[in-house]
Amino acid sequence: MPPLIIPDTNILAPLIKRAVIEALAERGLLALRVTPKILAEAEHTLTRLSEETARRGREDLARWRKVYPDWIMEPAPQAETNLPDPDDQHIMDAAITAGAQTIVTENLRDFPAKQLSPLGLRAVSTDRFLSERMASHPDETRAALLSLPQRVKADFLTPETLLPVLRRAGLKRVVKQMAADHA
Repeated sequence: MPPLIIPDTNILAPLIKRAVIEALAERGLLALRVTPKILAEAEHTLTRLSEETARRGREDLARWRKVYPDWIMEPAPQAETNLPDPDDQHIMDAAITAGAQTIVTENLRDFPAKQLSPLGLRAVSTDRFLSERMASHPDETRAALLSLPQRVKADFLTPETLLPVLRRAGLKRVVKQMAADHA
């Protein structure tokens, strides 16, 4: 059974990370749950990006609502967990309600292990999560990553530029694993 994750907003706004998460979910390498609030926050974050990036992000998230309704859930309010950022309580509520094991976020300091581990949760970066998927399912994860140029359909992303694009997206461990596999 694939790990059930709750992505933080900062994973859904960037095009590459959003596309990677979607590709892995479609291939059964993770189970994904998001809430209407997570999607709304991602859409708000997109307003701070370029017009083209924002448009693409809104289209992707609208497609998720239509094509993947089982990814979207309404969390039940849980007991306060005293997170450093109280605005992240809804992420915790979603994780607990869904029975998730992992919160994928780039703001690890906002989800301290001290608050998460008693609940059976952990927070990891996108890079660490993908690196773990590469270690446990190398061929399937590699295929998902290699599908990004066709999935994203952007001039800057080709099979030749994939590794540098992933590196710029902060996925350095994954790039190192992919490069080592080709060495």
